[in-house]
Amino acid sequence: LSAGESLVEKAGTVAALFERGLARCAMIQHSGWHGISWDTHGGNSTQGDHFEDLFGDLGRIVSDLAARAGPAGGSLLDETTVVVLSEMARFPLLNARGGKDHWTFTSAMLVGSGIRGGQVVGAVDEDQMGRPIDLASGEPTASGTALSPGHLGATLMALGGVDPAEVGLAEEPIVALLS
Repeated sequence: LSAGESLVEKAGTVAALFERGLARCAMIQHSGWHGISWDTHGGNSTQGDHFEDLFGDLGRIVSDLAARAGPAGGSLLDETTVVVLSEMARFPLLNARGGKDHWTFTSAMLVGSGIRGGQVVGAVDEDQMGRPIDLASGEPTASGTALSPGHLGATLMALGGVDPAEVGLAEEPIVALLS
């Protein structure tokens, strides 16, 4: 994939590979609005533009997947899970330069095949720290599990029909996300 391609163009190339059964997994990057990066330590004003650009592109990508035939006979969206995530989030408060620094707690969005949609799983407290959740319901609870990247990995493995424990992953899937 070319670095100069838009997110929608990159996703179209990947969708064509999926349609033909030539690939089962791909990772593509969104470089931010006009490619100026999401890493805004100073001047946070472009974050809204980044989100508008990303979500507009995601809408076009999901529509494209829904319009394409999948190898199993349904739409490609019926056979594809789209995962949107970042390795980090932005600090809840503006810094002295009017930007936001890195923050440990982030979020992910999952759309498509195998996902129970229309819900928010997990929560943060008043200090924007992650709260433990019940993996079955996704609801925050003091007796729940503190989420780690391994939980998302286990969830994606379960979506692919792989038992995370069989490959040595200690974390369990977030069952609340699975349809």
